[in-house]
Amino acid sequence: MGSTHTVSCDGHAAEALLAGHQRKHFRRTLNFVVLNLGPYLAKWRMQEVRDLMINADCSMGVIAETSGYQSEAALRKAFRAIAG
Repeated sequence: MGSTHTVSCDGHAAEALLAGHQRKHFRRTLNFVVLNLGPYLAKWRMQEVRDLMINADCSMGVIAETSGYQSEAALRKAFRAIAG
């Protein structure tokens, strides 16, 4: 004969259990996003710079300013760090 195992919870215990799982999932998802968001945005930003360098008839100074870098030197430094 098989036995069945039944867990009975009142409403508050069930909600706490569910909330615990949701918090764990949320924390895991948030950690993934936070850890990967910076590098993703840096690569995306550099892709925009690359596209401007290829397609726009602008100086590096204008591209740096348009892309939100403080200077042409800051853009070059970031570009080397990401693009190699």
